Amino acid sequence: MPVEADRRATALAWGTSLAVHTLLSAGVFYYGSQGGSEAGGDAPTREIGVVLRQSEQPPSPFESDSLSDADTPVPVEIAPIEPSPTESVSLSPSPFSELLEQLVEPKDPGAGPQASPGGASAPAPPPSGGGRPKLPIGQARVPFLGVEGVGSRFVYVLDRSTSMQGGPLRAVKAHLVASLDAIGPPQQFHILFFNTRVSALDLTGGQNRIAFGTDENKRRAAKYVLSVTADGGTERKVALEEAIAFRPDVIFFLTDDDTPMTANQLDQIVDEASGAVTIHTIEFGKGPNHGRRNFLGELAAQTGGQHAYVDTTRLPR
Repeated sequence: MPVEADRRATALAWGTSLAVHTLLSAGVFYYGSQGGSEAGGDAPTREIGVVLRQSEQPPSPFESDSLSDADTPVPVEIAPIEPSPTESVSLSPSPFSELLEQLVEPKDPGAGPQASPGGASAPAPPPSGGGRPKLPIGQARVPFLGVEGVGSRFVYVLDRSTSMQGGPLRAVKAHLVASLDAIGPPQQFHILFFNTRVSALDLTGGQNRIAFGTDENKRRAAKYVLSVTADGGTERKVALEEAIAFRPDVIFFLTDDDTPMTANQLDQIVDEASGAVTIHTIEFGKGPNHGRRNFLGELAAQTGGQHAYVDTTRLPR
């Protein structure tokens, strides 16, 4: 019996040992597969080799704080907006001074004093100030392309023949509107454009009278001026006679036709002016004047007016 008991005890011990070792082996295997026991913070961890494939898609520029030169956006150039031609200036209701700023070319702020507009050869009018005589009530000094008229009733007689096309006519329009700015409500004005016939501005509802220089009339006049185009030939005498019939104090007569008037025609115009109408003449020519005298100079001299010469080759195209 004691021998049998010893055998049973030995078998039980081996069975127990085998079970314990089996459990320990299973625990070790499980621990290794999980990278270590949750409770065993000091146990070493296994390094698992992971291969990361390089993505073939380039990284988004938004994932980096800096961009390479190749990634820098190319700026897009916007073509500058060209100013509209004088003829297409918007004429929505606005103060006349604002309209004037749209029509007259601004001076270069870095430039010094400018010569007479368009290269007029006549001397500039004397500056305003104490040295100039005070005008009677209702009169004004009105400049236009190198000459200056004084009075209360002004008529512009302007050539619009084919030869005035382009820069010359644009200059006439801009300087005409600038000239109107010197005319106030007490004064009156009228505008005649001519080629082989006369086109008149009517601001008096068909009454064919000279209009007062209100802002509204000047705005309407500017709109009319902008609509004028160059066309046809030139008939000067009829236009001058129609202007004189309004009995103004001053006529501004502008043309690029220096073909001589006959002595008889010139005398008729001077007689019709009869010492009461001053005619200032503005001549548009190509190249320097060289001081030559023609019928335009004679007409101004015989009616007490001034004569200015404008070299059209110096005008903006």
